[in-house]
Amino acid sequence: VGVCFATSGPGCTNLVKVNIPAGVTEINEDTFYDCEDLVSIQIPEGVTRIGGEAFYGCQSLQKVTIPSTLRTVGHRSFYDCYKLTGVYICDLEAWFSIEWQSDWSWGTEYANPLYFAHNLYLDGELATQIVVPDTVTKINPYTFVGASCLQSIVFHDKVTAIGSSSFYNTLALATITFKGATPPTVANDAFGTGDTARETDPVIYVPNGSYADYLNSDWPKNYKQWIS
Repeated sequence: VGVCFATSGPGCTNLVKVNIPAGVTEINEDTFYDCEDLVSIQIPEGVTRIGGEAFYGCQSLQKVTIPSTLRTVGHRSFYDCYKLTGVYICDLEAWFSIEWQSDWSWGTEYANPLYFAHNLYLDGELATQIVVPDTVTKINPYTFVGASCLQSIVFHDKVTAIGSSSFYNTLALATITFKGATPPTVANDAFGTGDTARETDPVIYVPNGSYADYLNSDWPKNYKQWIS
């Protein structure tokens, strides 16, 4: 039986740092809603779910540590956490497995703390270059939304799909490498930027002999223009 964690209610004051105790498996909806003094949160291994709007309005929150056991994050969990500067993980494969949930109205991107933090730290090092683990076959929507730290990404040949907004507003992304001879499906806004223009478009590298296959895929036209 899972153990849920909840504070005394939304809008808690003078709560600056939280280390959630071991044994907790879920953080309830609205648990830290509008806890405006909260600066850092350590989410321990064993937590599998963060409920919707759990950290909504935590306007002093600067860093969050995500465990390898986390699998789902509810809608708008980190909305308005605009002082976030870093998301810390220790397991890249586990990060790819997280589902960022929506309530089908708005704000799926706000489930992911990267939207505001922009910087992902893997084992304490800023993740500027990502090689997708071999066990990952699809990139979930919003996995790296807002990750302006990211400069290059390498997809192995087993990746078959890249989801909506998975790399949205990764403005420093310079190179995208595909190892597979068959192009994966790519959502129209997977590498979108909205109203913010890139200074330089990324370059896409594909395997020798696969250029025509990628060029003739159903990818959005502007992505095809990036193929080297």
